[in-house]
Amino acid sequence: MWKNYLYLALALFILTACDSDKPSSKPAVLVDTDKSVQRGDRPMSEAEATAMAVQTAIKEGLSSGKSFKEAIPGYQFGMQAEDIKKAHKKLARKGKVERFKSGRSREEGAYAYQLPVAGEALPIIFDFEYSEEAGLYAGKGLIRLEEGQNSTDVLNVTADLFNEWYGQPSFELPVHNYCKRYLWVEGNRLVDLACELDGVQVRFYNLEEGMPNLFEEKGKTPEKSKEEMELQLEEEPTPLTQ
Repeated sequence: MWKNYLYLALALFILTACDSDKPSSKPAVLVDTDKSVQRGDRPMSEAEATAMAVQTAIKEGLSSGKSFKEAIPGYQFGMQAEDIKKAHKKLARKGKVERFKSGRSREEGAYAYQLPVAGEALPIIFDFEYSEEAGLYAGKGLIRLEEGQNSTDVLNVTADLFNEWYGQPSFELPVHNYCKRYLWVEGNRLVDLACELDGVQVRFYNLEEGMPNLFEEKGKTPEKSKEEMELQLEEEPTPLTQ
């Protein structure tokens, strides 16, 4: 009798061992416990994240319905060359611009806008970009440093003035040329304030007429291509000519 039990136990053991060698019909489930890493995707750098945030703010500004005519007090988007000449004469009578004559002709020269900062007037000569269709759509000017002036100090007092004109900056960007860099983005208007090697640069744009290439111009080219970084606008404007 005990031999029969022995044979039965041996047979059950052999059947169990064979079943354990069969592949499972259920697929294995892999669980990724590291949620901080996107598999197959490179983490976004700080420069890329900043560029993306600025592009998002530009898109939101354009879709907000806000449209500003004034670039800076005295200059309006849409002005033609003749309008700018008339504005200079009007501003000169008020002491808000100063004319610098060249030695070649009494009629030639440039008008320096007098930025009213810290109880003084910082002269800045703007180069304007305008077209027959859009008029004035962009401007760039440099506040040149005089002996004893510090670029950080000049940038800070200019930023204080712009805070009065445009409100608090939309972005305080990483250090550029040993200074902070500020952007004001609202509606169709963008103002850029940054240090350059020979002074403090002010730039303004009418975003309805074009998308400035802010980061490549400042030597801050994102690691991704420009096409990847730019958000597509419903009606993509023509790039601004620098």
